[in-house]
Amino acid sequence: LVDARGRAYDADPHGCGTQCADVNAFLEQTGTMVGAPSPIGYASCANLSQDAMMRAGVETLAAEMTREWIDITCPDNDRQKAVVQELAKFKIRRLFRKAGSTTGYFGSCRVFIDTGTRDPDVLKAPLVLSPKTFAPGSLRGFVPVDPSLMFPGMYNASDPVSPWFYKPMTWFALGREIHASRFLHFVQNEPDSVLLKPVYNFGGIPQVQIALDYLVHFTGTREAAARLLKKFSLTVFKSNLQGILYGDDDSDVVRRVRYFARNRDNDGIELIDKEDEDIIQINTPLAGATDIVRQALEMMAAAFREPVTKYIGISPGGMNATGESDMINWYDYAAGQQISVLDPPLETTIKILELNRFGSVDPALGYSWRPLKKLTEAERATINNAKADRDTKLIAAGVVSPEESRERVSKDALSDYFGVDPEDVPVRPEPAFGGMMS
Repeated sequence: LVDARGRAYDADPHGCGTQCADVNAFLEQTGTMVGAPSPIGYASCANLSQDAMMRAGVETLAAEMTREWIDITCPDNDRQKAVVQELAKFKIRRLFRKAGSTTGYFGSCRVFIDTGTRDPDVLKAPLVLSPKTFAPGSLRGFVPVDPSLMFPGMYNASDPVSPWFYKPMTWFALGREIHASRFLHFVQNEPDSVLLKPVYNFGGIPQVQIALDYLVHFTGTREAAARLLKKFSLTVFKSNLQGILYGDDDSDVVRRVRYFARNRDNDGIELIDKEDEDIIQINTPLAGATDIVRQALEMMAAAFREPVTKYIGISPGGMNATGESDMINWYDYAAGQQISVLDPPLETTIKILELNRFGSVDPALGYSWRPLKKLTEAERATINNAKADRDTKLIAAGVVSPEESRERVSKDALSDYFGVDPEDVPVRPEPAFGGMMS
């Protein structure tokens, strides 16, 4: 068992062994030696959350993951609609959006499941998802807790096959001990090595820390380009300085130079001595400076795995050739983050909402993430026409009935007839007088 800084306690009441390494100090020393990145701490992460480029990267992914949200599926339509209402009532979509951004800034986010109790003994006990724990209507809500206020309690550090191996059983929220099961845990970029887990407070590597090196280079490049633009032109005033170099009065020369610098423009005229003075301009070429700054900006977008179009809303050079594939890769990445970061807490949340509303969990109830890529009207029409042709052939071959096809259309979110009552079949009009009866 070890404490929040990765150091083992000498006493081991659970037979988990002892460990005497200060993980933080060890990693700081070895990281300095080999040039490996070191944890920057929550205070630095909080400061970086104020940077415009960092916010663009983190907030874009958080917004993308929750942009289309989810669809609830259940054979029981009443239960399905009730769960959708519960999601809206407790503002789960907004909660997950906030948790996604907090995870990007700090590597993790923990949301307290508020059942209304503040009894210390109850809070230290596991939260059991059962009707006894969640009487209908007893759920108070979900409370995000700032990562800097969370400290891990005891965890196993000697038994690799234990379910609590390097996984805190309890957490301290400013001194209040709470069982880990009473939190929804959001983690991004989780370290693979157990040596790093205590260093990152049993969360993930903050995305702002990963992108920090790219931010430093981009900022330096941008500032260098700004200085170059400001000083790309150098005016050389040639004059006889022999006397000044040996201590003569230089007030006249200084006065003339200051006057020239203050009043210089393209319409001005400077009078100089024909024999002893001259003026020349030395200009630094600016060609390529824009490309260097743009490349540094694109590397910032690469650190966040985002297309430049999504990252800052500007199409980079050559976007016409690769724009569509870049966006497809982005949607695939965001969908993967939905599964790895948001799926585990979302499953728990839906079960809790079911218990709070019905006192039971229906195993047939599920959810699915809506596609992030929106179809155009032309693409939607093409897909619906293909499905209609398929249904026509299947009905003609006797594989399915018209009623089954109608039911499929009513459940197809892409169809123009999504949500129609499959049982309310329209009556075919009678043929006109003199018409042929089939």
